[in-house]
Amino acid sequence: MAASLYGVQHLFNTWIPRIARGQRNVQKRPGMTEGNVHIYLSSREADDTGFALSLRREVTRLKPDATVLSGIIGSTQKPADAPIEAAILLLVGVRWFRLEPEAKPYFADPSEPLRQLLERWLSQGRKIVPLLFQVAPKEWAAICRQLPSSLAELANLNAVEIRLQKFSADVQGLLDSLFSGKPSTPWTETEQQTIIQIVTERTGPLKWYSSRNIILRVRVDGDELGSLLGWGSHFDAPVTPGHHKVQVCEGLFMKTQTLDVDVKPGSTVRLYCERNIFTGGVSLTPKV
Repeated sequence: MAASLYGVQHLFNTWIPRIARGQRNVQKRPGMTEGNVHIYLSSREADDTGFALSLRREVTRLKPDATVLSGIIGSTQKPADAPIEAAILLLVGVRWFRLEPEAKPYFADPSEPLRQLLERWLSQGRKIVPLLFQVAPKEWAAICRQLPSSLAELANLNAVEIRLQKFSADVQGLLDSLFSGKPSTPWTETEQQTIIQIVTERTGPLKWYSSRNIILRVRVDGDELGSLLGWGSHFDAPVTPGHHKVQVCEGLFMKTQTLDVDVKPGSTVRLYCERNIFTGGVSLTPKV
């Protein structure tokens, strides 16, 4: 299981970007008509073009009547604007805000192409859905606090997380929300969430080598809600306020003790999962 997930991630990060570099800024599916649904995928070339291309293919597969357009921000390219009626999916990966951890943020430059597009879209009241890939909702909130004031409104929009392990299901859920016609949609103002967060920290080369490809499954109240890697990863489980039982499992036999957790409304409880590199045993403790 771990090997297959690692293979998918390798495909996202290595091979698909090589194909995507030949993609033009704006692409239209053949046979589009004015009556079709429009979805505009906004992404950075330096961020994760493999994810952008995979998302485009999955949206096209699940929503064949949609016209899917792509706007890729490159070093020398400025994409065409999104159609006024389009739902704008803002693809946010680990290099969306800055190229490297110590680099200057892209948005510090008022002439930066994506900043200019976002300012125009926000001023027009467009439908924008921040779409997170390998970026947790809490990390997105921290990014929003560093954005220029002209983009501060992005923090008030619900962000949707697309997880590698549940890629198709998450994309289907996104499309269901976009086109359900219900008043509660991804671009509405966000409500304060109640979260149980499981964290595996980045500690030491031996633990990296032993645990980097290990998949740990997260169970809350007996239900499996998702998974994370055994090193340098995290998983956010939205829950209702109150008492919950949390457990992390590796394979069929390795599992932590069940931890009782009380979560207040709108709060985040962080739990630290540690994996023993010699025995493969896993433990779960509150994170201070």
